Amino acid sequence: MYAKEFIRKVRPGDWVEIKGKKYKIIQKVLWLMLVSDDQYFKHVLKDEQGNQDYRLVPDEQKGQFIFVKMMNNKLKPPFPKKVKIKGIDFKQTYGEWCRVSKIWGRKIYKIGDEEIWWDYEDGKGNYLSIGWNNKTGKREDLIGKWVRTIGVEKFF
Repeated sequence: MYAKEFIRKVRPGDWVEIKGKKYKIIQKVLWLMLVSDDQYFKHVLKDEQGNQDYRLVPDEQKGQFIFVKMMNNKLKPPFPKKVKIKGIDFKQTYGEWCRVSKIWGRKIYKIGDEEIWWDYEDGKGNYLSIGWNNKTGKREDLIGKWVRTIGVEKFF
């Protein structure tokens, strides 16, 4: 399934297959981008062992997905334009301040939550996002890859 169709059809409770592994969607979140006046969807995923540290972001413009897992790093603001994490050289590509507008499914994120984040890429499909909740100060750093298509299983 491609990104545009995914946004329209997939709901919490559905399962996705990414690179041969299955993940259950437990929350769908609509984020308003306060700097660029845009919006995007982020999906919280749980693997078959119960780990909820996965995120999936469909990018309609690129027609792909960002598939990432939460991680810890020691970077502190102000964040540099270039970083090396897990042996990968990343360059900063974008930053944003966002607010949760709508949620579906479990309440991991809540309406009104705000995040500030900085995104980095390496030009080879690797992706890094450094961010935190503006109200609580809790960090949510994510690392992963761009993915072209994913499989979806719906259970009714």
